[in-house]
Amino acid sequence: MTTSLGTLASLTVAIALAVGCSPDCAASSSTGTTTAARTGAATSEPGRARGFDESALLELGKLAVPGFELVAPAKQTVMGTVTAVYRSVTENAAGVRAGATVVVGDCLPGACRKMDKAAWRSARSELYEQLTMPRIHADNPNVEWDFDETIVEGKKAVVVYVLSLVKAPRERDDALRASTASMHSLSVNYNDGQKQLRVGVYGQGGTSAASVEELRQLFPREEMLGAARALAGAFLKRF
Repeated sequence: MTTSLGTLASLTVAIALAVGCSPDCAASSSTGTTTAARTGAATSEPGRARGFDESALLELGKLAVPGFELVAPAKQTVMGTVTAVYRSVTENAAGVRAGATVVVGDCLPGACRKMDKAAWRSARSELYEQLTMPRIHADNPNVEWDFDETIVEGKKAVVVYVLSLVKAPRERDDALRASTASMHSLSVNYNDGQKQLRVGVYGQGGTSAASVEELRQLFPREEMLGAARALAGAFLKRF
């Protein structure tokens, strides 16, 4: 369940800019500019709904959150957003910590989707594309997408849950061995039309999962949601 933080940060910027407001092997990276261009969202500064002052936004990207260590604070703004990476200070029973990538900033025109799970569910195929999801997961007939809603600091947010585990043969040293690719993530997404927040949570540490059920047990969805809500609540207090 070990994941590259750099890959997750790049992926999360792409998702946040594209779908409004991260992931195991899951996450091929994409730039915010590329994603915005693909979806037709404007990339010029004048067209942006300015919800944050830039200096205040950079400070927000260094927010201290109880129960989490700030692994990579925000260092610069990208199209009016900042990205910060966190990790829970404690492990769960399976030895897994919650890794989290937080993207917060201004909405791009047309990019902040309605806070309604039905609207997000209807964009599932679009989300596949914007995630630049590895083919092995995009083609997985058993990949799980689930959309829900939650209330954080009195604000309705959309929860997106993705789970995929695929076993595929590969050649190594002239022997055919099985490899396993997994993707397991949950995000809490909020926007008010001007400002957006996305908290993407994934597991770090623990053992490798050989099945979907093992993947669920290593980092249960309830624990993922708890971590995402805790981080989202800390940021939404500043909205």
